[in-house]
Amino acid sequence: MNLRYLVTVFAAAALLVACGKSGEAAPASRQQPEALAISQLDETSVELTWEDKASGTVGYRVYLRSEATGFHAPPLNMNNPLPASARSYTFEGLEGGKEYAFGVQALGATAEEHSKVAYSSQYKMLTPLDAASVEGSHIAAPSSVTATPSGGDAVSVSWTAGDASAVEYLVYLRPSDVDSFGTPAARTGETSCTLTGLATGSYTVGVQALAKPIKESSTIVESASVRLQDPSKVPSISLSSATYAYVMVTCTFRGSGLIPEYGVCFSDSGMPSVEDTHIWGPSLPANKTVNQLIPNAVLDYGKDYQVCAYQKNGTEYFYSDPVTVRLGEEPELPSLEWKKVD
Repeated sequence: MNLRYLVTVFAAAALLVACGKSGEAAPASRQQPEALAISQLDETSVELTWEDKASGTVGYRVYLRSEATGFHAPPLNMNNPLPASARSYTFEGLEGGKEYAFGVQALGATAEEHSKVAYSSQYKMLTPLDAASVEGSHIAAPSSVTATPSGGDAVSVSWTAGDASAVEYLVYLRPSDVDSFGTPAARTGETSCTLTGLATGSYTVGVQALAKPIKESSTIVESASVRLQDPSKVPSISLSSATYAYVMVTCTFRGSGLIPEYGVCFSDSGMPSVEDTHIWGPSLPANKTVNQLIPNAVLDYGKDYQVCAYQKNGTEYFYSDPVTVRLGEEPELPSLEWKKVD
């Protein structure tokens, strides 16, 4: 018998075994679940909900598709299907900022009756920072956020709760010359905390109230800038007097040897530095107290200013805590009465 003929016969027989008798239709699978909806609960979990209009469903399998699993994701509950009454499932252990697709399959009495897997569209997990800028309703943000130095490498942070429904609070920290916050520095259920192990420099602190679902988390409220410095090199300042013509402050400068640069700096919009308006003096021996005058030529009437004493040690500037100053009331102009004379 011809070998090519035998190969052809065996191939045709195998095809019949795989597909059934010629002309016989494959069993129809049940209708897929519909109206898939995604609700992100927190940073790592998502709830998937669906509807099922098919009758006779005996349970559900759920699927998670990510970059790691690729298109053909295995079911997460292969051997433990959800009951027929289930209409939701919570996926946990996900990562903020990553994209996922969530799927569900309706199971029939036999494998031939299972539906195809219905997948959601790709969903990018919100981080708390993302949630702060999501359009829609947000819970009330914290208020009165204050940050104060606490030792050489720590900042104490406190705030007032804005919403009783807050799950907890995230505390962010960034150098004041950086525009945006990154990973939270602390997470707490209280309304205060201390951030430690910080390098010297100027920082801004932000506090956010977390909600569930995460998209309703509050916006981030920032503190005024706070400086961490070597206490032995930090000057001090106090208000001496204020008139309509000038403000006088008393400054004490610390250190060893001559201080090559010192003075006062001031701003009407936040923590001042030498990059703002400043007035300086000649070289000065360390551990000296001087009075420094700020004339009305550089100040506006009726406006509050934050003033800091500063001194330069090596290449680094050190600043006092700020004091608030304001010019005294400008005197009224004299009233002149004119009298005609012959």
